[in-house]
Amino acid sequence: MIFLDHRSFFATPLPLFKVYQSWQCELEAQPNNLIFTSNATIGGNIVAHSLNIHTGDEVPATDHEYGEMDRTW
Repeated sequence: MIFLDHRSFFATPLPLFKVYQSWQCELEAQPNNLIFTSNATIGGNIVAHSLNIHTGDEVPATDHEYGEMDRTW
């Protein structure tokens, strides 16, 4: 068994933490183009309905999509 969630066992490695902090600072300094939604499904529906998708168009997705988003697309 391999655990990929390092936070379960020890602190975040310093190089990774510094990259994380730089992204966090950038987002905090320039939070434009962000919206807040009640949950991921609502956010996904907002994006899906804002696109100009027609019958026959393809939307690439991963096998990590959950059922509701599969039905939305």
